[in-house]
Amino acid sequence: MNMFSKSGLVRTSFVAVLVRGGGAVLALAANVILARVLGPQIFGRYLYVFSWSLVLGGLATMGTGPLLVREIAGDESSGQAAKTVEVTRWALGLTGMVAISFCAGLAAFFWFGYHDLRREPALIILAAILIPLLTGILLAQAVLRGKGRVIWGQSLMTLFRNALLLTGALTALGLGLLHGATVVLILQCLAIGLALLIGWFLIQRIIPGLLSAVVIRARTSVSHLETEASKRARKGWLKTSLFFLFATAGTSFMNQLDIVVVGWFGSERIVGFYGVAAKVGNMISLIGVAGLLVLQPRIVQIAKMQDLGQVKRLLRRAVALFGIPALFCVGLVAVFGHEILLALVPQYMQALPALILIAMSNTAYCLTVPFLAFLSMTGREKQIAWIIWSQLVLNVFLNVFLVPIYGATGGGVARATALIAGSAAIYLVASKHIFQGKLYPETLQ
Repeated sequence: MNMFSKSGLVRTSFVAVLVRGGGAVLALAANVILARVLGPQIFGRYLYVFSWSLVLGGLATMGTGPLLVREIAGDESSGQAAKTVEVTRWALGLTGMVAISFCAGLAAFFWFGYHDLRREPALIILAAILIPLLTGILLAQAVLRGKGRVIWGQSLMTLFRNALLLTGALTALGLGLLHGATVVLILQCLAIGLALLIGWFLIQRIIPGLLSAVVIRARTSVSHLETEASKRARKGWLKTSLFFLFATAGTSFMNQLDIVVVGWFGSERIVGFYGVAAKVGNMISLIGVAGLLVLQPRIVQIAKMQDLGQVKRLLRRAVALFGIPALFCVGLVAVFGHEILLALVPQYMQALPALILIAMSNTAYCLTVPFLAFLSMTGREKQIAWIIWSQLVLNVFLNVFLVPIYGATGGGVARATALIAGSAAIYLVASKHIFQGKLYPETLQ
């Protein structure tokens, strides 16, 4: 079956959404249990600390995730297996150093900046340990996606990790140990660590000898010309990854640090309400995220063929494929949002307005995901970074004024306004390039 055909896109996307949906259901179940047992204040503290780890774990990848997808997917069509090994080795070395630095920085920030956390030093240590674990699993996902194993890559952080987390939460609850944020972070470390091992085991099966090549770094068979070419390639990778880093940083702030931003201007109780709204409302975004992961390697290979018509057809199909289900879901939230919260977490009913607003913003994201994939895989990461950071600044600006007055609802208004504006900008920029017929396939080389 042609990988660019409509049926191939629908089948792969359907399975990807199912995987992310299954993982989201598991994550929602775990968060419902945690929210009920811990209460708004302790649950808010856990979300605040864990959000910092998620943000820094994503930033520690230094933007190498999309770069790995683009380079490895391009190598699939050219058969340059050596380049796959080289770019993976370079990415692991760079991100490893950065992740360790972030561990020390986060620990110092919590210790000297938040006196309440000094009473729980284990919480600080666990938050720091999570950073390299998250970085490693994100890189594993990127390698698997680049090799065309999109479903396997998604399963690591969604299905496997959340299944392990839910199992651990239920076990701790049954043993009477689920009584603090430290216990939850221990469960997160165990779940992410096991998922990380599974991911790199799968990579070793797909690319035999990759890990040994990364560790040994054998150079005996590399000529002087090849070494110089590798040096030039690394410089190009670093330049590209820095632009991806800015985009990734902005995305991480929008997706994870919004809870931290709400925490700066509101109480832990407000964070708890907003966190519940975000966890439930962000389930709609799994449709868009699955679409982004499926579309990126496909766009790389189509762009190499310089087939603009093929790209246009792919984008039209993707808008309908991912936009229509998202619109249906936001309709359900708008109509049955009260019943959803009442059934899951009745003590968090104040989160209903924020839930509806966050669901609306995620629908806008799903509608523009195909254009985001197009920009990211055709050398326009700089434009993406500017758009994402602009919407981030708008989000923070609105939070400053709205959260102290309207609480969690104000946070929902800020996020919805910023994300819808950013989605519109993504669509306009991508449409301009497509209308002008500019694919820029040379940027993928």
